This record gives sequence, C-alpha cells and structure tokens, in this order.
Amino acid sequence: MPIQVIQFPFPLNVSLQKGDTIYWCYNASGQAGRNHPGSASVNTKPKKLGLVGTVNRNLNRVGVIVSSGLNVCQSNECYFFFSKDRRANYSGIIGYFMEVEYRNYSTLKSEIFATAVDYVESSK
Repeated sequence: MPIQVIQFPFPLNVSLQKGDTIYWCYNASGQAGRNHPGSASVNTKPKKLGLVGTVNRNLNRVGVIVSSGLNVCQSNECYFFFSKDRRANYSGIIGYFMEVEYRNYSTLKSEIFATAVDYVESSK
C-alpha cells in the first residue's frame, strides 16, 4: 500500500504514534459542528485516510499507509485527527501508586472541564 507523507506547520500531538488511524475532513466555514455536507456543497464528513506508518516529530511529518487510494486534502481548510487501537492502548492502571501531572505548554488561557480515574482495589 502506498505511503503518503503529511507535513504539518505545527508540532504534532504527543499521543500520535505508529499504528494509530488518521482521519480528515474539510473544515467549512459555517459548519457549526454539523457532521453532514454543508450548504456550500462541501462534504464535511470525516474520511479515513489510513494507518500511521512513521512519525517524525523534528520535521512535523507523518507517514500514512493510505487505504483505498484516497488522496489527502491539500488545502488549509482541512482538519486532521486520529484514533488509537484499543487492543494496544487499553486504559487502566495496574499497581499501587499513580502520580499525574497536567501541563499546559500553550500561551493561551486554558481550563480543564473534567477529569476522571477508573480504579479497582486489587488487594487489602
């Protein structure tokens, strides 16, 4: 399968890794969160691009193993996002101790809306 390299003008998400699935959609003005074709006859539905094959954080490049010959959006009007494989990235904590630290590297004001932890007492 062909590999398509996507160059981003900004740093990549720290969670992006090989094996993740990349999706993209057009970011049409006036979309307002609707997941259907907009009034400007632009299809804003997400499209699966393929699996991440390589990640180069120094150059902000992602090599994607493209599925079904779909070409990636070449304009600045696209939104890219990814999902994790549940088999390899199952969330859950094993052990007796955990420490979490939230960091905001942005210069913009940010707020955390919610956070949660699932745990099961393993012994007494």
